[in-house]
Amino acid sequence: MVGLVSASEAAQFGYKPAWYADHARRVADAKSRQEKWSAPMLGVLNGDGPSKVKGVDVPVGGCNAEARRILGRNTEGKPGDEGFVLHLEGTAGQLAEKDSRLRAVFAKWSECMAASGYYYRDPWQANGDPAFGADIASAAEIATATADVACRDKHNVNGVWVALQAAYQDQLIESNADALRRHGSATAGQLRHATNVLAGNR
Repeated sequence: MVGLVSASEAAQFGYKPAWYADHARRVADAKSRQEKWSAPMLGVLNGDGPSKVKGVDVPVGGCNAEARRILGRNTEGKPGDEGFVLHLEGTAGQLAEKDSRLRAVFAKWSECMAASGYYYRDPWQANGDPAFGADIASAAEIATATADVACRDKHNVNGVWVALQAAYQDQLIESNADALRRHGSATAGQLRHATNVLAGNR
């Protein structure tokens, strides 16, 4: 993940994806119609309330824990946990961003941005600027994002970034090959469990 790529999208949407405004509206609408969770409901969900509700036993750890057990879910960051591969991807990204080759092009990008009056250490600082928190990009956000893409293009920031991320991903895939195979098997098992649950079989 390297953030901005398209100059045309930056000029229209700033740092946000093209779909973001519509998505934000739909999320806000759904939340406005969503029934609020009561304390007793949360107690059943998480298992930190009474052990019996209306004569029915609450599973140890609540309904969340029961669902994890039935589906064979792992939530400890090990193979089978849906976050396992995402963790490896994140690690590759962190390694790339610590790499002196990427830090060098980030420095050139920062100098380029400063020449246009925008002062950020790296692209993530610009992307995460709290001033750009509105659902629809402001003129200031669009101007910053447009300059950002131009500076990335000038110094091949995204090219270096993607190449380094891919190289570190390849290293992590090789060093975690056995764990990734176990992850694939565990995920397939979870899918089978989920299919059985949806079919009414437990």
